[in-house]
Amino acid sequence: MLHPSCRCLPSLLAGLLLVLAVAAGAPTMAQEGAAPPAETSAEQMDDLIRTLEDDAERARLIEQLRLLAGARAAADDTPARYWDSLGATVLAYLSAQSAAIGEQANEVAAAVAELPSLLAWIGDELDSPAAQARWRDVLTNLAIIVGSSLAGLWLVALPLRRRRKALERRATETALGRVLVNLAAVTITLVPLVVFALVAYVALTLIDPRQTTRIVVLAFVNGILVRGIIVAAARVVLSPTAGSRRLLALGDETAAYLYVWSRRLATIGVFGWVVAETGLVLGMTDGARDALLDLVGLLIAGMLMVLVAQNRRTLADALQRPRHGRPVGVLRRRFAEIWHVLAFAYIVVVYGIWLLDIDGGAAFALRATVLSALVLLAVLALFAGMDRMMTGGLAFGDDLKAQFPGLEARANRYLPLLVRAVKAVVVVVAGLAVLEAWDLGGFAFLSSDAGRGVAGRVTSIAVALLLAVVVWEAISGFVERRLSGVDEDGNPIAQSSRARTLLPLLRKAAFVVLMTFIALIVLSEIGVNIAPLLAGAGIVGLAVGFGAQTLVKDIITGLFILIEDTIAVGDVVEVGGHSGLVEALSLRTISLRDLSGSVHTVPFSEVTTVLNRTKDFSFYVMDIGVAYREDADQVIEVLKQLGAEILEDPAYAQQILEPIEILGVDAFADSAVIIKARIKTKPIKQWFVGREFNRRMKRRFDELGIEIPFPHMTLYFGEDKKGEAPPAHLRFDADAAALLAPKSKAARPAKAASGD
Repeated sequence: MLHPSCRCLPSLLAGLLLVLAVAAGAPTMAQEGAAPPAETSAEQMDDLIRTLEDDAERARLIEQLRLLAGARAAADDTPARYWDSLGATVLAYLSAQSAAIGEQANEVAAAVAELPSLLAWIGDELDSPAAQARWRDVLTNLAIIVGSSLAGLWLVALPLRRRRKALERRATETALGRVLVNLAAVTITLVPLVVFALVAYVALTLIDPRQTTRIVVLAFVNGILVRGIIVAAARVVLSPTAGSRRLLALGDETAAYLYVWSRRLATIGVFGWVVAETGLVLGMTDGARDALLDLVGLLIAGMLMVLVAQNRRTLADALQRPRHGRPVGVLRRRFAEIWHVLAFAYIVVVYGIWLLDIDGGAAFALRATVLSALVLLAVLALFAGMDRMMTGGLAFGDDLKAQFPGLEARANRYLPLLVRAVKAVVVVVAGLAVLEAWDLGGFAFLSSDAGRGVAGRVTSIAVALLLAVVVWEAISGFVERRLSGVDEDGNPIAQSSRARTLLPLLRKAAFVVLMTFIALIVLSEIGVNIAPLLAGAGIVGLAVGFGAQTLVKDIITGLFILIEDTIAVGDVVEVGGHSGLVEALSLRTISLRDLSGSVHTVPFSEVTTVLNRTKDFSFYVMDIGVAYREDADQVIEVLKQLGAEILEDPAYAQQILEPIEILGVDAFADSAVIIKARIKTKPIKQWFVGREFNRRMKRRFDELGIEIPFPHMTLYFGEDKKGEAPPAHLRFDADAAALLAPKSKAARPAKAASGD
């Protein structure tokens, strides 16, 4: 079986195809031409001429032909309409083919029945003195001519063997070098065969044997030449002892294995045919010769089945092995599981065609097999070249990668997709070529109306896909450039929240729209009527519009909010009675996270008013309350000093956009005078700056003795017209005092002591 060291699956397939091609050629040598048509006799031609020359006879003949034509038309009126149908045509074809195959099967059975006659002929030849003399003459001349030819071959081959071994030891790295070395190897291999043929024909001319002996010797000489050419071709292609000049990427053991099988099949096929044909010359019956050829074909078919069975697991493992890090596809995995079944079926079908001697079947099978093998080899070679180009030919240098890190990924973004598309086209063309090789009308289908229609639809789909890719790439590139833009110094440009929110949504919406249009175009091109689909989509949309009005309202409101840039990710807003930091925006909802960490998901349909606290900039507004006895001007001056001090702190100065703004005395509260001020900051930084300002203000007010009043109540009894306050009369109730005694200071230590 094949060794696991096989380095490349295409090369393994190529080697197996080479062996199958060698085997397919042998049985076709026995294929006979079709029987010539029967000839018209001279008497019949003379009668027809005399009838046409006589006017009366000619008129009578025309009348008879008219009557026959009318009767035939009347009789065949209904069957003519019947045979026009496709099913009847197929049945008629199958019936005719079944009859032909039945006749061929009878001939095969007759040939098998001739096997006893083969044994009887051999016995007669051994018993007959004349046959013995003929055999002695044939074998003697055959030994002399073939022996002298082989001696000449060996005399020439021995000096060339050292040259051939030197070529085998010569290492070549380039493909051109391997081709040149193999051309030299072909020359060295064919020279001894040429010498063999020259010696054989010269010896045959000098000896000048009888006609029967000459035919037998020529058959064996030509068989040896054909077998030698086949073996030489297999040796050059497989190079079992010279891996450096091997055209196929095979391991040494695998190449030797395939070479051995090529020699076996060539030897059995060629010499089996030679023996059968020479036996016919020497007196073997036609039936015995056909039976012998059937046995040779059966032996070759059995050997091929053994070859397939030996490599069933190895080739399946090679087919299922991932290549270039890509997983194995479903079709390839299934083919790996059943490839041997297909190979067995192919061998049986080809052998059946040859065995039944279908007119032109063997030659047709050989031609179709060789052409299919060549097409497959060309496809494998093209795929290998494309993969090699992808891995090495289009790679970027290290300097270019270092200078432009993202250039290679951008330049090769759609290259794998393009390679897959080209491979798909190659596979389609190869499939058509294989169908054409088997006379199934591959390329003829393209020239038909149906083929042109299919080609036009495929072209339309390909153009639509190409345009969709171009549009998608333009939109995606625009979004990526906007989101990852850099300045002249290479520093990233900070994007607005609106851009970070809308651009990804734009890309998603473009993807959905493009996929929808592509799906409709593809369905239309493959023959599906999309009008009902569009009508159904309209009805579904209408039903969804009525049944999901809230959803539609959510989407429309959200779309306008996003377009108007009312809210963006990172803002602090209040919507629908909820407030917090905007974490995410979709076309339907807004997600807020409040100060405690809770997430609020608010549908846009509930948003009637939006309060954005961090739009472009923010203000920290302060209502500072001081006691009525404090000097308002002094307090305002202290606030200005605190505003100047906080601007000198780098940690806070970069967050403040403008100095503190004192708006003045704003209101008189119950126990304080309210002075209003504000600080303009960057978005979301107002609380950070305001808390620090409050800390400093509390500390400065404590230092200066500025009172920040707390709520208290003052009792005012009023004044008379003279400006004197009336006296306040107080009365103490002893009973009330006794009730309050446990709560007095004197009672507290006693209560504490009793508690211990």
